[in-house]
Amino acid sequence: MDKYFALGLPGGSEKLIVGRPFQEDNGNLGLWSWQKTQAAPLPKDYSKERQAQLLSEFNAERKKFDVEAQSQGFSSAEARGKKALQDKRDEEARVKAEKAAAKAAKAAADAAAKEQAAAAAAKQADAKKNASPTKPVYYQ
Repeated sequence: MDKYFALGLPGGSEKLIVGRPFQEDNGNLGLWSWQKTQAAPLPKDYSKERQAQLLSEFNAERKKFDVEAQSQGFSSAEARGKKALQDKRDEEARVKAEKAAAKAAKAAADAAAKEQAAAAAAKQADAKKNASPTKPVYYQ
């Protein structure tokens, strides 16, 4: 490890590293670089009091949605959500199946149209073969 000189104030949050430029082994890519010496303070939501308050708010909101779901005939809001999710998945599967059936029907119709066109072309080619000046063929 290369040695370097660090300047900083006691109790400061950053220190200035002085070293040779572009030393990748110690992370100094320039002649001067600042490094943090302390961790950032925790957000206020991480305090125990705020966590307890957030939990009580969450439970109150959950209770409100459970009462609403029970009035709709479900055991809880989670059961209502699971049923709504299953209904959504069933609808998506139904739509997907309908699209697949429509695609298969279109493919079958296209194949039938191609087969009919090929039969008509074969009939016309056969008629051309059998045509002669004494036996004319009239095309429609």
